[in-house]
Amino acid sequence: MGAAETRLTNKILDEINSRPHCVAYKIHQTGGTHAGVPDIVACHRGRAIWVEVKTNEGIVSRIQEYQMDRLRGAGAIVLVATSVRDITEVLNDLEDR
Repeated sequence: MGAAETRLTNKILDEINSRPHCVAYKIHQTGGTHAGVPDIVACHRGRAIWVEVKTNEGIVSRIQEYQMDRLRGAGAIVLVATSVRDITEVLNDLEDR
């Protein structure tokens, strides 16, 4: 993860964690973590939200697509965020329900 992606990840975490009824954590890839798992896991009032963070130069890999499809199949909200606005829209939509 490059510096730009790290900054964006931190901004997205700040946005999620600033909201009532939300919590988010950065997933750190280590030897025990499954490859392709999105960068951030969050929860909003019991709904699982997984966020893959990408800057302009980032490309979603095949293994990342596979993992995101599995999470969607399990009922999670999954998105690729290239800006804070991407997660803000998802959270606003959830709060409007």
